[in-house]
Amino acid sequence: MREIYKIVSLIVAATIFLLPAAFSEPPDAYYMHFGKGKHEKYHFDFSIHKLMKILHFSKELNLSSDQQDRIFNIILQTKQRNDNISTDIMKLKYDISKEMSKQQPDFNRVKSLNSQITRLENDFELNIKNSLADILSILTPEQREKLKDLSPSRRFMGRDLKQQDR
Repeated sequence: MREIYKIVSLIVAATIFLLPAAFSEPPDAYYMHFGKGKHEKYHFDFSIHKLMKILHFSKELNLSSDQQDRIFNIILQTKQRNDNISTDIMKLKYDISKEMSKQQPDFNRVKSLNSQITRLENDFELNIKNSLADILSILTPEQREKLKDLSPSRRFMGRDLKQQDR
């Protein structure tokens, strides 16, 4: 009987010790890719900044007024979509914290909420990538080539622009 008590006690102690780590935020190194601290992972300005670089190069790229307007509208629509996604992610994270603070958390619900967050994170990133593709499609081949030369280390949005042309 004592052995069963010791085993159960060890399991309970291990669960209490490891449970917070299982639902904590990843280390800051995980967020280094996004260029912001862990609490600003979905701060949209960083992603918009990368898309806005093309508008900053408007003189060098010789963008027409129409091209500039179309690029700005794509960026604006992307920002609006991703702001909504960021809000939804925030709500889901709040729901997870409420669920986890309960005496008897429903772990199936937590898993479901985590899956929803993952889908939204993927949608967020996909919006940025699709917007970049839309913006690049507005540019002429000569402008895209010039953008490669203007971009530091010939990279933009974490991908080589040569890959975007394919």
